[in-house]
Amino acid sequence: MKKNNLESIQMFRGIAALMVVVFHFREVLPLSYDTFIGHFIIRGYSGVDMFFVISGFIAYYTVENSVYTGTRQGIYYFFKRIAKIIPLYFIFTLLSSGHTLDSFYQTLKSLMFIPLGLGREGPMYGGARVSQGWTLNYEMYFYLVVTLSFFFGKFKWWFTSITIVSFVVIPPCVIGMPKNYAFEGFNFDNQYLSMITNPINIEFLIGILVGFAHSRMNDKANKAWYVLIILSTIGYIANLYSPFNFSFRATAWAIPAALIIVSFLKLEKTHKIKIPNILIETGNRSFSIYLVHAGVIGLITKIADHSFHKGGQEYHFMLGISLFAIAFAITWFISGLTYNYIERKVSSKFRNWLLSRDIFKANVHHESKLKAL
Repeated sequence: MKKNNLESIQMFRGIAALMVVVFHFREVLPLSYDTFIGHFIIRGYSGVDMFFVISGFIAYYTVENSVYTGTRQGIYYFFKRIAKIIPLYFIFTLLSSGHTLDSFYQTLKSLMFIPLGLGREGPMYGGARVSQGWTLNYEMYFYLVVTLSFFFGKFKWWFTSITIVSFVVIPPCVIGMPKNYAFEGFNFDNQYLSMITNPINIEFLIGILVGFAHSRMNDKANKAWYVLIILSTIGYIANLYSPFNFSFRATAWAIPAALIIVSFLKLEKTHKIKIPNILIETGNRSFSIYLVHAGVIGLITKIADHSFHKGGQEYHFMLGISLFAIAFAITWFISGLTYNYIERKVSSKFRNWLLSRDIFKANVHHESKLKAL
């Protein structure tokens, strides 16, 4: 992968995916949550917050480096985003669609990136037919806001920020802040309204700030930068063990993620770091890993429970570690297939078809540099 593809971002995509995987695989791991390692496992869900920060960064990076301007630039951005998500996500959604009328309705809502509701609280709001698809509902909302922002020209980031902040801030000011608002948000009858008013959306804006900072970085690093790099890395790990500020999800997880991402982006700009190929490959597969792993662990645990684990007791050490290793190996294998044959081929063809419209004919070579993002 070339440097202009931002290897550090691919690395953090991979790390975020692995954090979520470990969190969902925790049910087979024979480790108590109050152990040293258990503290990190139970907070693996914060990989979602890192994903949202990365999405905000990529929005800024791809838009600011686009060869297009105006509304065409917005359409270009939106097409690139949906081309990456839709083929693989739609396949998994249809595979989990079920055969009842209710499941058919839920499948349609999932394909339209609308939370299922089902009486559940935020930030999932009933999720999607593919359980972890709830995060893609937020992603699609963010893409739509960014796309609309191009009607405002050079004020597009102001529009994006004001829109997202307004939906988050105005409801609690008008009707009050519900219990656990910082992590669960509102639970309106309209689940989509609940979703767009959830404070987790602020994490996309934190990612945009990371993109802004990156755009103003040079390839020189003084001592202050190295201190920040060291402190942000140690701080992120320590924060996973025991969060410094648990008042909001953004302060608990997104800001620490943003700081460590900024640090590694600076290291990459100064050519002081070489990202291991395995982490880059994990980042490449991160979307596939994210969609595949929950189904794998569900199948593995059902087989294990039916075969030799009954009564609801915890898995003993060797069985738990073995199931984890098997589930991870299967996830890695299947994600390799879906990445190479669906993301790289089907999604790529879908993307090329979308971007083959007449308004996107120019400067294809420059656009290819942003392809991996």
